[in-house]
Amino acid sequence: MSLPPRVVILAAGASARLGEAKALVDLGGRPALSHLIEACGESTPLVISGAHSREIAAAFEGQTELLEHSGWSAGRTSSIACAVRHLPDRDILLAPVDSPLVPARVFEALRETWQVAGAPARGWLSPRDLNSGRHGHP
Repeated sequence: MSLPPRVVILAAGASARLGEAKALVDLGGRPALSHLIEACGESTPLVISGAHSREIAAAFEGQTELLEHSGWSAGRTSSIACAVRHLPDRDILLAPVDSPLVPARVFEALRETWQVAGAPARGWLSPRDLNSGRHGHP
């Protein structure tokens, strides 16, 4: 039996329009990133950081695995590639810090679907809104 997908939180961008690190924005008295970490449950996510690596590391030391991506300015796809290189034999479940209020049940449903599919060698899973049929990411 293979390991379940590892949650990878993409938090490397500069957040230029926002003017501060999205991962550290206060949402209900807590940083945005803390909501995603909590939603992961017992699984420790891998956080890909970049422009605000020092600030994120200081705020979340010991709470998650942090991986600084020096090429973060090349865009989100480069952060995904960084995660894949770091976890070469592991399926990943992507969670952008842009969507910090994803409930734990979404991560649980994606893991369950992945297991039911038999840890497929190819393809991808994404949440789908049952009303509209639109796919997205957590």
